[in-house]
Amino acid sequence: MRAARFHSYGAPDVLSVEEAPEPRAGEGAVRIRVLATSVNPIDVLLRAGHLAPYLPLDLPAIPGRDAVGVVDEVGTGVTDAQVGELVFGLGGISDTTAEYAVLTAWSAVPEQWSTEQAAAAGLASAACSV
Repeated sequence: MRAARFHSYGAPDVLSVEEAPEPRAGEGAVRIRVLATSVNPIDVLLRAGHLAPYLPLDLPAIPGRDAVGVVDEVGTGVTDAQVGELVFGLGGISDTTAEYAVLTAWSAVPEQWSTEQAAAAGLASAACSV
């Protein structure tokens, strides 16, 4: 699959689009075919290396925390998502800026939301529900 990746921490120019292994939906997770993703302040801080002492990434890394897409694989133990469903949500600490991403928290996209609105809602929704 194609993904935005970086092999070292740094400015935006460390990012490149390249081939990466496709992720698999593990237990309690779903994999989506990504339609859109967003850039949050934490994504910038992680890529720049400012959070490396606290949240080190395995490099090369794929940035991104939020995404919206169509479920194409459901992990074991998942009962509230189906293949073909349009969902938005959160991946791990990174990895959503790719053709496929694994979400560990998700919800169905409300009918009145655009793809772009759904892509930006994951982290914001999580913060609002705390």
